[in-house]
Amino acid sequence: MRCGTGVVQVGDYESEVNQKCGQPVQYDFVVIRPWGAVKKSIYSMGRGKFFKVLIFDDDRLVNISNGSRE
Repeated sequence: MRCGTGVVQVGDYESEVNQKCGQPVQYDFVVIRPWGAVKKSIYSMGRGKFFKVLIFDDDRLVNISNGSRE
């Protein structure tokens, strides 16, 4: 996934993604465990484009998919 001049890929840390893409427009905790959380973060890619839905497991990006169109 491209954010400005940066590229985000599975395996990146959440802090790296936020540095490249900014803060998500929305996020939810999907599962909270004693050793970490699974979080769903939604990023805006701009007007007319699909939102990107990123899933983080214990602060590591594990999945990138398209959401609805903005």
